[in-house]
Amino acid sequence: MVNQTLHQHDVMLVADIPLSRSWPSDSRYWWPTSDGVYTFKTGYWLGMLGRERTWQLAFSTIEAPMWKRVWSLQGPPKLRHFIWQACKGSLAVKAQLRHRHIVPDATCQTCGAPDETIIHALFQCPLVDEIWRLSSLVSMVNMAPFSAFADHFLWMMNNATVEEFHLFSTLTWAALLCRNKALFDTSPPSPSLMVVVFCRLVKDYVEYQKKVGSTARNASCGASGSWSKPLVGWVKVNVDAHVSMGNGVRLGVVTRDHDGDVLAATVMRVRSRWEASGAEVAAARYGVGIARRFGLA
Repeated sequence: MVNQTLHQHDVMLVADIPLSRSWPSDSRYWWPTSDGVYTFKTGYWLGMLGRERTWQLAFSTIEAPMWKRVWSLQGPPKLRHFIWQACKGSLAVKAQLRHRHIVPDATCQTCGAPDETIIHALFQCPLVDEIWRLSSLVSMVNMAPFSAFADHFLWMMNNATVEEFHLFSTLTWAALLCRNKALFDTSPPSPSLMVVVFCRLVKDYVEYQKKVGSTARNASCGASGSWSKPLVGWVKVNVDAHVSMGNGVRLGVVTRDHDGDVLAATVMRVRSRWEASGAEVAAARYGVGIARRFGLA
């Protein structure tokens, strides 16, 4: 019926939907929220952005490379969180505050520009001009689109080297903090000093994380090789999934005790067309089910 009713592209999408083994009854689900329950906030968000743009931001693969790059940035978690907020357009600049009816106008408090957008606050305001003018990225930054920070970020992501992109992310963070200190501190530091401080902060954090990670890997490999035994009295369940185009998905489970002895090992083939992430989740669930079936959990 699906093949007869829908176009081939839609047939593929329908075939990709994982089906529940418990066969629950259908219920209404509001897709803009993670729990499926409607909220006024998400309804307002959907109405302001429009259905297509909201769907793209939430589920489309268009922004997937961008989010992957954001959360893999080297540096403190605050840096990644700031970049994520900027890409989502949720930084508390005057234009956003006016859009949410918090302030009556969007005038920049530092230079008097009529519209303090995220792009203005991070790149165009005279307060942060020194940050970019003295950097090696000034020509590249001026070439990138200024329609939105997400567009600017994507352009830099695709055209800058790893080192240049890392510096760009650090300088935008420094620009925001420079702007905030100018607004809320009685004696704000100079932009050039902020750049030095933030570049040093990010560099020290990355070096520290590398040392910690190296120490942990050496300890793990030196102790028990690639597979570490669980504590005495515990059981470890290892799972994996393999996605084969046109040939379904294969799930594998191996359960071992604290001595490394195999307690249970099984595989299962699922006739579905899942993506790798969905297959990994299915494998984890399958592993838990096997452990329960054998009285191990």
